[in-house]
Amino acid sequence: MTTSPSPDLELAERCVSGDKDAFTLLVRRHKKEILAFVAKYSVSLHEADDLGQEVFLKAYQGIGSFAGRSSLRTWLYRIATNVCLDHLRKRRRTPLHVTSGEGSLEEISGPEAPPELRLMVNALLDQLQPLDRLIVTLVHVEGFSVKETAGLCGLSSVNVRVRAHRARNRLKSLMEEHDGQ
Repeated sequence: MTTSPSPDLELAERCVSGDKDAFTLLVRRHKKEILAFVAKYSVSLHEADDLGQEVFLKAYQGIGSFAGRSSLRTWLYRIATNVCLDHLRKRRRTPLHVTSGEGSLEEISGPEAPPELRLMVNALLDQLQPLDRLIVTLVHVEGFSVKETAGLCGLSSVNVRVRAHRARNRLKSLMEEHDGQ
């Protein structure tokens, strides 16, 4: 029994063949998820939109390199990860006034969280090294496994576990410092 390729793989193959409509369909399928991911690394909707456009531009330019060894979603997240890391490295850190909140990282950084709470989480995350921030977000917010995160970041699983643990401890310290103000 032969298995048919996934819809994403078929669309990617059509893109490589020059079918621009196929790429439009790929963007529609993954735009919401990718924009939600890059929004966690931006300070405004405009900036998130720019990051999302950069992700899809790089995907369009590199679609010929997509070999299908992973899902297209994973491949897009790899591109988004690199775009966000570059963005975080370039962005000047500016101090933000934050207010305290309660809950797990997943609860207080998700789309249902109040904007001021998401702002507080982003301000605390912004104090981490860019790669540590990315790892914490991928594992604890986006729900990627340690192994998947390692693949996306080009690290070993052990390195991801260690960096995630240290980043969580750093966040805990930052939150305690903030609560003590």
